[in-house]
Amino acid sequence: MKLLHLAPVFFLALPCYAQNPGQTDIWVGSFDDAAAAPVRGLSNITNQPGYDNQPHFAPDGTLFYASVRGERQPDIFRYDPKTGITEQITNTDDGEYSPTVMPGGGSFSVIRGSEQWLWHYGLDGNDLGAVFDGPRPVGYHAWGDERTVAMFILPDGATGTPITLQVANIETDSVEIIADSIGRSLHPVPNTNAISYVDKSSAPWWIVSLDLATMSKTHLTETRPANEDYVWTPDGSIVMGEGSELHIWRVGNGWRLLADLEDAGITNISRLSINREGDMIAVVGVAETTH
Repeated sequence: MKLLHLAPVFFLALPCYAQNPGQTDIWVGSFDDAAAAPVRGLSNITNQPGYDNQPHFAPDGTLFYASVRGERQPDIFRYDPKTGITEQITNTDDGEYSPTVMPGGGSFSVIRGSEQWLWHYGLDGNDLGAVFDGPRPVGYHAWGDERTVAMFILPDGATGTPITLQVANIETDSVEIIADSIGRSLHPVPNTNAISYVDKSSAPWWIVSLDLATMSKTHLTETRPANEDYVWTPDGSIVMGEGSELHIWRVGNGWRLLADLEDAGITNISRLSINREGDMIAVVGVAETTH
């Protein structure tokens, strides 16, 4: 694997649709939603021209993400906040997006190639092949458990089929269509047997929880206006970006402003990731100054 040495991130002590490459960067910092300064020590870990996006914290605290370097297709990289070292994990002509460590922690899944297969690799980049012979093109995905995956399936222009949310059992190859007109942000709901998605079938958009045992739906909250990217905290709160701001939602409390990252030079916040311990955050945005 290719090793890239970047400056480590130093954390300050805190009080208790189809893929669309563009110019984006990833910042990593410490996180404490109960602190006076909830997000601190942000460092741009990519800081290179091009697309760096789709961060995903692994259980061991390292951060997987997709990156386009030069004229290549996107490859998967992994950043270690403790050492500041970035490793290139995949190096293929097909290209990969949406790295997600699979339940069990021994491999990670991606969306691969122009046909947009759901694929998987060992943590060392060993090619393990297609996850299963399921529907495609897959746009985005989230794992509910070792055998259950929720997928954003792209529309079929030939037949007029819309974007759909489909849930598959990879052991039986069974697939159920759950909804259409959904957003790209799919996530397991902490401490439940559910995944969440954004219902964009009408305004306002809603974040919806889908129980994977019963397939029943619960509308949780409206999104921030015209925003579809969000992340769960380990204790069951939701964080969304809006411009340079982060907002947080809790059951019974609604949305409130959590932090404004303008002073860190971050605008147009989109995707987010929070680690398993809930004390680190990755933020995708656009730097106010060009590279």
